[in-house]
Amino acid sequence: MITVRDVHEIPGAEFHNVNFKSARSVSTDSRTLSAGEIFFAIRGDKFDGHNFVRDAVVKGTACAVVDRRWYETSHQLSALDRGPLVVVEDTTRALGNLARIYRRKFSMPVIAIGGSNGKTTTKEMAAAVLEKKFRVAKTSGNHNNQIGVPSTIFGFKKYHDAAVVEIGTNHFGEIKRLCEILEPNAGLITNIGAEHLEFFKDLSGVRKEEEGLFDFLTVSDGTAFINVDDRNITGMSRLPKHRFGFGFQSGTAKRRNLSGRLFGIDRRGCALFEIRYSGRTELVRLRIPGIHNAMNALAAAAIGCKYGISLSNIKSALENYRAFEKRMQLIETRGVRILNDTYNSNPESALSAIRWLSMIRAKGKKVAVLADMLELGESALQEHRKIGNEIAEINFDYLLTYGNLAKEISAAADSHEYHGTAGKMKIEAFDDKEKLSRRLLDIISVGDIVLIKGSRGMKMEEVVSALTNRLPNRGFR
Repeated sequence: MITVRDVHEIPGAEFHNVNFKSARSVSTDSRTLSAGEIFFAIRGDKFDGHNFVRDAVVKGTACAVVDRRWYETSHQLSALDRGPLVVVEDTTRALGNLARIYRRKFSMPVIAIGGSNGKTTTKEMAAAVLEKKFRVAKTSGNHNNQIGVPSTIFGFKKYHDAAVVEIGTNHFGEIKRLCEILEPNAGLITNIGAEHLEFFKDLSGVRKEEEGLFDFLTVSDGTAFINVDDRNITGMSRLPKHRFGFGFQSGTAKRRNLSGRLFGIDRRGCALFEIRYSGRTELVRLRIPGIHNAMNALAAAAIGCKYGISLSNIKSALENYRAFEKRMQLIETRGVRILNDTYNSNPESALSAIRWLSMIRAKGKKVAVLADMLELGESALQEHRKIGNEIAEINFDYLLTYGNLAKEISAAADSHEYHGTAGKMKIEAFDDKEKLSRRLLDIISVGDIVLIKGSRGMKMEEVVSALTNRLPNRGFR
């Protein structure tokens, strides 16, 4: 429960007709608000929660948290003068402040998961591992921003023994702020890669921002789980005193508490690897495609080992983990395998998917379908060309691209001379998604493998749907 005393601790808050004793929960959406909940009117790029304060009051909100600008200028105020209002300067910041107040009611391990790629998968794997021993609170989906993290915190209950919370960023200072709200006592940075470069500019900017998690743990004397295979992480200026290292590379053995040995992938493209900890070993066969997911699993295993989960239980949790929809999701339909990795895309995740396609065995053709990687700023053209250069070395059967930026992938791949045994790759660029889908339907037949990937804004799941719904029956080879 959130008490009225908790709300009174929000810095700078001003109260009008607030007389509840405790609130059931917190909501930022008047459509799903229940009586007795606190409503925060959040201003966003495409919406303003202040437009729905009246609805919240009518539904019986314990109080509505509004900003001073609205309170002083709203023409609706006369209709709400009897409503319970809490006035603050910034409702998003106030939401975070109340979440921090609520979080301090819990003494359990709270583990923050940051990094450029693999946060959601690692968070889910870590939660599955910890659930072998604890009752775990975790982030829903990838709700990892200044609204999502407080929402996760308000979901903490007395019966929870541990929490795994994803934290994300696309502007400088956001990781620091999320750590101030969450106050984690342990944390993991999955990796450092090219993300949101329109704001961070380069890898140095990304590293500086993500490093905010370890900065917080250094000051608070928390524990850092360190991917010792990533030099961008091990080279950070401040690493907490309490460290738990993990990795696959033999050259990092001295810094590892937990070691992994990678054997490769199976016919479905899922990783097979060994975990070694404290003189014991377990062989793990993942059921989620992608060689890179072995590192996400190793990170989850490191968290499990630190908190006393046996290797046999870690193995069980990891082997039973299934991919989220649109995240390295392998779909088999009419004899064709489709890797639906359409949730999002950046240079590192795109390269991981491409390398997966290069490694997996196929009876038929290998087809890469790639759309724009967004939010890369001035580096966008260069990063797309790098993808094209990589593909040129691999030499798939087909490369189809969609979008203005993805044309640079096609152009870079097409500018190379090919020496692969399969002959020259067929490369086509599209600016119409329906035309691309029709072309795919003409190309694909039984035994083929198709990778489909692009940034969230490109909605490449529409191409996946076109294949799964319209793929014709064709004879087996």
